[in-house]
Amino acid sequence: MKKILKRTGKVFCLFLLIVVLVNVLSPLFCRKPDEKYVESLKKTEFISETAGV
Repeated sequence: MKKILKRTGKVFCLFLLIVVLVNVLSPLFCRKPDEKYVESLKKTEFISETAGV
């Protein structure tokens, strides 16, 4: 029984380490959008002078 708990604990710690590393390292390699995309995104904003319902 203790052998199963040790193995489960090791697998859980490895999984937790992978989750933490992915969440910490992935933003470091995220590319910034180029200016052309930013300008096209600004055109899709829906702005109104009156309030909605």
